[in-house]
Amino acid sequence: MLTHCANNYGPYHFPEKLIPTVILNALAGKPIPLYGDGSNVRDWLYVEDHAEALLLVMGKGNYADLITFVADRPGHDARYAIDPGRMRRELGWRPSVTVEEGLQRTVRWYLENEDWWRPLLSRQGVGQRLGTATGRP
Repeated sequence: MLTHCANNYGPYHFPEKLIPTVILNALAGKPIPLYGDGSNVRDWLYVEDHAEALLLVMGKGNYADLITFVADRPGHDARYAIDPGRMRRELGWRPSVTVEEGLQRTVRWYLENEDWWRPLLSRQGVGQRLGTATGRP
């Protein structure tokens, strides 16, 4: 069984990722980065919706013996968006959380859980863009 998902976001999302970076920079009054020229396209799926979808897929059969680990692709996708039409048509699955509601929940979570993310900011590499030679945003 193979699934394709969008970018996940929500609680415990590491601070160097885009949505936590935006939240934490806004809280600190720092500039909010916009990568490239702003034309990149991304889908966002709240992490709990992704987990629900995976549980639904796994409940339709035993596919654990088909899992194969493969090497990551080099480079960075200019488009990372999916078409969830098949999940909707064949399984009746839809995200229960809109992007707007999920972002509100995620911002609220970061506001209420500073004790989780604050110590992570002092870790080496946090706050730097991953995958670049200089580490600068």
